Amino acid sequence: MKWCVILMLAVGISGCKNTQSPDPIWQMTEVKRVKLQTGEKDVLMPTSFQFADGKFFISDLALGRQAFCFDLAGNLLNEIGSTGQGPGEYALAGGIFYADGVIRLGAGNKTQHIYSSDGVYQKSVAVPNLKEPSSFCQGPKTGEIFGTSYSRYVGKTIYHVDAEGTLVDQFSPPDDQYGHVFDNYFPQGGIFRWDHELVQFFNHRYELIFWSLDGKEKRRVTLKSRKYVPPDYSQVVSGIRDEQNFRKSFSLFASAFRWNDGLVTVLRNWDDLRNHYDIIEFWDRDLNQIGRTEAYSGEELVDISAKGELIFFKADDDISSIIFRIASSHSAQNGKSAKHISR
Repeated sequence: MKWCVILMLAVGISGCKNTQSPDPIWQMTEVKRVKLQTGEKDVLMPTSFQFADGKFFISDLALGRQAFCFDLAGNLLNEIGSTGQGPGEYALAGGIFYADGVIRLGAGNKTQHIYSSDGVYQKSVAVPNLKEPSSFCQGPKTGEIFGTSYSRYVGKTIYHVDAEGTLVDQFSPPDDQYGHVFDNYFPQGGIFRWDHELVQFFNHRYELIFWSLDGKEKRRVTLKSRKYVPPDYSQVVSGIRDEQNFRKSFSLFASAFRWNDGLVTVLRNWDDLRNHYDIIEFWDRDLNQIGRTEAYSGEELVDISAKGELIFFKADDDISSIIFRIASSHSAQNGKSAKHISR
């Protein structure tokens, strides 16, 4: 009898050791909410967003189809270019990026417009971005940038442009498997800087690709998450309806941002063809997951401030708002995050 008790205790202890503890649910506390004074423009629908130098730079896909710069109080400082075919004009504003006193805006047709910090058009340069919007990040030298060119029709997905707009390098092949199935609905990922490396991700797998700044692949890291559902490419996708149903069957790796010493990522899932919900996951510097929460309904994580604040965009009726939130590791007992994360 004594040995039976000992054996049962040993099995129980072993079972406890093998049982994974639940992931910590984090809270998001609102710090500040800014209403954007868009004037007569429609409620914005950002395709590209950046918070830099105390300003909001927004490329808009709503009826205005323009790019804007707002101050920290939400006042419209200037419109960046306009729709049209003249100098500094475009048919559809793409990715927007501000650095080194210069605003860069993807204008489609392999063109990027360059404006001064106050939105005055300077020049246009040729870049290999066949599909907009594009994402950008700073290059290794002042004025240089890395940009993305996600399309199955290009041979490389990352390009490096110097301060004069001259193409320096292209690297990273496109993901043909994803592109042939889903190219019509989403850009295929993004890029961001992590210290002296460039990090790339594709939307359909929870993986980070680390590149040296001279375009050499260094390593790939698969992010481990219980909430990520990979796509099943055995499904037949032969038309728009199949493509829409396919979208609902897996988790989209929607975005990634540097955050403190680690990373914040967003997994996007669809309840139906119109409504989606975003799960936000937090990672330490070694890419170990340290928590997760769910974005509030209608809010989209668009950037991270230098203080580590999560910046969300929300369009509600005729109001476009920017919300700053602080994420904390204290468990949300009765809050919205704890309630929604059980999906």
